[in-house]
Amino acid sequence: MQAIYFENVSLAKMKEFKLLLDCLKKIENIIEDLYEIKENFTSSRLKSLLDYQENGGLMPSNIKESLKEFEKLIVWKAINGDKNVCIPEPQPGIDQTFDDANKLVDSIKSELESYL
Repeated sequence: MQAIYFENVSLAKMKEFKLLLDCLKKIENIIEDLYEIKENFTSSRLKSLLDYQENGGLMPSNIKESLKEFEKLIVWKAINGDKNVCIPEPQPGIDQTFDDANKLVDSIKSELESYL
């Protein structure tokens, strides 16, 4: 019973992390739009918030790359074809134990299909 609880908590945390990544991507897009018109703003603080660090601003330069790296680590698989219900899995090659378990499950599914 306790193991199921921890699995549900972990899955909930992974879903929250995915939501956070999605929100950060949206924020990045908004900031890119504002960056293009930042010269129209009179507030020097707002200008520095919208400018990247390499230009003397406060915005980290590598946000987009970092988000892409996180997205590359996890695959979200739909359960029973329902895109609203997804579970996270590591990309193949990241976790050998998980890859081996998936291969075993696939081989068992194949055996059952051939039996049917």
